[in-house]
Amino acid sequence: MKTLVAVPLLLLWSVGMFAQGTEPSKKTSAGSANAAPRPSLKPATVSGYVFALTKGGDIKPARMAKVYMFYSRPAGKPAAQLAEQSPNTAFAADVFENEVIKGKYGAKVWQQDKPYLQESTICNSTLNEGYFGAVTKTIHWGAEHMSQVVFGETDEDGKFEITIPPPDLGDASFELGVPHDQTVFSPGVYLVAVYGTAGYNNAFWEAEVTVEPGLQVKIKMSSPTMACLKMDNQ
Repeated sequence: MKTLVAVPLLLLWSVGMFAQGTEPSKKTSAGSANAAPRPSLKPATVSGYVFALTKGGDIKPARMAKVYMFYSRPAGKPAAQLAEQSPNTAFAADVFENEVIKGKYGAKVWQQDKPYLQESTICNSTLNEGYFGAVTKTIHWGAEHMSQVVFGETDEDGKFEITIPPPDLGDASFELGVPHDQTVFSPGVYLVAVYGTAGYNNAFWEAEVTVEPGLQVKIKMSSPTMACLKMDNQ
């Protein structure tokens, strides 16, 4: 079952625009007599199967879970290398990871003077503050800073498919340093984050994918980053 997702993206400029002192490269004018014809590009597709395995080996799909894709970096550039070249650059995935750290710390502070808390309560508060809270804050940050966020949802079998429309090459370029139109996705590495339930657990999954025009990517997310037994009131 396909998840109907073709959401206009809030895009940030590509890496060259963020490096201090870097000037954007210039595009060839569409009316130039020497300009080569540009090929039409196909959509990029990311599909996945999200689930958890019980100790007994049973598969528990993440039914109707929320799927988010946060832009991380250009393809072919390790995160460490990018940080060295542009220490002031902040992409959506960077914001998410920082918010996870802050959220976990906040949850720990809240738990410190409450020795009566049950293990499931402690786990779920960390999950909610550290991961779900980070997702929410990253989405808000993306709206303010024109960064990339893609939305999706799994079906009742824990499967999803996100189709990202190709750009209009008459208005945008994939060259580094060239600003992108707001309806155009930026190719590169994305962090796929999934938040939902699997059996009797609330859980969060994450994985990285590389998105390019016409590329079809399939991923299997079987190991939650964090999982907590549902509380009695859920």
